[in-house]
Amino acid sequence: MASDENEIEISPISSELSPLESLLKEVFASASKHNWTTKLPTHDKIQQIKQLIIKFQTCTKYANPTKIWEIDVDLYLIRLENIFPTMYITKCTLQQAIHLNITQIPLVPHITSSISELDKDTLRISSLFSKFPEASPFVFEVQTDVNAPYISATRAYKTQQTIINILLIHAPLIPMSTRKALEAYYAALSEQNSDNENSSPEGFAKVYTLAYMLRF
Repeated sequence: MASDENEIEISPISSELSPLESLLKEVFASASKHNWTTKLPTHDKIQQIKQLIIKFQTCTKYANPTKIWEIDVDLYLIRLENIFPTMYITKCTLQQAIHLNITQIPLVPHITSSISELDKDTLRISSLFSKFPEASPFVFEVQTDVNAPYISATRAYKTQQTIINILLIHAPLIPMSTRKALEAYYAALSEQNSDNENSSPEGFAKVYTLAYMLRF
């Protein structure tokens, strides 16, 4: 029997990949290494991101479904032309995209060690934006660099601290209440960091080594 012309063919997703990693793999599948570039000026990147959000919210007919995905309310995963492997994640309302100029929307790079780590850090950034929705507008430029230090899953709170610190330093429009909440969360992560270092096998090894050295 001939298949229906309107039937949508769904490709199976490998169980070894997370949904976001599968999306990233699909997004970049057709990218050519020969046209990679990271030399687009920051103001041009922000302008393109603003336009994508505006079109996505007001001009569905002209929105590009291969470049922008809304993964939560006013939270977007964005790909810009010929910038690979880089993803942009932003918390930005329609009104902010329309009325704020490019100097009022900070864009800060966040470096990961691999596509897999890009996937994980994108999820961490998303969860922080969901936890602190007033941290808007802000754009993270999540890039991969094989020379970047790898952070294990058991030390993921270190990455969260890095992300929170970036927001505290570079996001000028965060309300004071949100800033205090971010600072409190940062302090809690620091305490967790200290507790885990002291209780982990790595921590015990350091203490044992120090005690052994002091014996002599």
